[in-house]
Amino acid sequence: MCFRYGALLLVLSCCLAGCSSLATFHKELPDPSPLFIDNAFNFQHQPVETEADIFALPDDVVRDMELTVRPLPGTKEKTDALLNYIFFLKGKRLNYDNAATLTAKETLQMQQANCLSLTVLSYSLAKAADLTVTFQDVQIPEYWTQIRGASLLNGHVNLKVKEPQSPSTYGSTWFRNPGYVIDFDLETNKSHFPVRTISQQEIVSMFYANKSAKAMLEQNFNLAYAYLRQALTLYSVASDALNNLAILYRQTGYLEEAEAVYLHGIRLHPRSINMKANLAVLYRFRGMEDKARQYERQVEELRQANPYYHVMLGHEAMRDKKLVKAEQHFHHALSLEPALTEAMAGLAGLYFQQGKYQQSEKYFKLAGRYAQSFREKERFNAKLNALTALQAKP
Repeated sequence: MCFRYGALLLVLSCCLAGCSSLATFHKELPDPSPLFIDNAFNFQHQPVETEADIFALPDDVVRDMELTVRPLPGTKEKTDALLNYIFFLKGKRLNYDNAATLTAKETLQMQQANCLSLTVLSYSLAKAADLTVTFQDVQIPEYWTQIRGASLLNGHVNLKVKEPQSPSTYGSTWFRNPGYVIDFDLETNKSHFPVRTISQQEIVSMFYANKSAKAMLEQNFNLAYAYLRQALTLYSVASDALNNLAILYRQTGYLEEAEAVYLHGIRLHPRSINMKANLAVLYRFRGMEDKARQYERQVEELRQANPYYHVMLGHEAMRDKKLVKAEQHFHHALSLEPALTEAMAGLAGLYFQQGKYQQSEKYFKLAGRYAQSFREKERFNAKLNALTALQAKP
């Protein structure tokens, strides 16, 4: 069984390669207060940013938007100018840092950010430039990575810039152009995944959940609780915040409270693989074997149908020097999704490690052929050229 019993999966939006919010529409949000155990944490004076803090811009930056971007003639021109401003502010190139969840002001000051921070900054700049923008949650499949020994579930958000409405020549029908998507995923194109329009409220909740994950990694449990309490007070159905709150309770010894949060979260999000997997870990830890197996079976059924899960296991097997197992996982991923470039790239790298250059070349070519973005094609072609040059050496 591929399920990893010992790993608790924290949620970190836009971490590494890529929000794992699985929230469905709720007309009336449930009261989160029964989930909180305020007497267990010293959270009242922890430094949690307000919503205004997260989106605020320096006055000079607002003026830059008003003077240099807002007067431009079209939405595309404004969007291009906004992106140039972000990445080449005053001659300094902004660096992508997957662990940096920062406010808009902090991103400008520190010149580094992850995709959530860049999306927050872009939203604030776009509003100052008088653009119409909405947040989007990209529904990427379950995929996690490792930081400091903890498993972090990756997710992704981006920003949709809308064209203004314009009347038809008949004066009775309005057409809306698709607009543009600002996306800061530097590795792969995620345009083929479905998206869900989300509110500023949800984005702020994700920001707090990210901050909680970082605080937990640093063993600052009071700060983590402060962020999660704020996240759920703001948006009580946030699956990432619920998951992280349960992990915090488990890490601090509140096992029954952790179980209650997981069960509450699963009722809200019945297809949340992550919370079910973490609940199974908790039941194993408490010696409740029957309940653990019940959730493990559900998780395994859902994960086996996910090609990205097998890509992830393939990379884990490569890291552990289990090359035959890695090859099996990558091929299984391709059997589930034949055009999956991540699996092709995995096989190309695996065969390169083994000195099987012809097979490596085959899969780099395939990955380049099926790549869905120019950046991806460039990346695979560069690796193919390097491999060709290596083979040409005497």
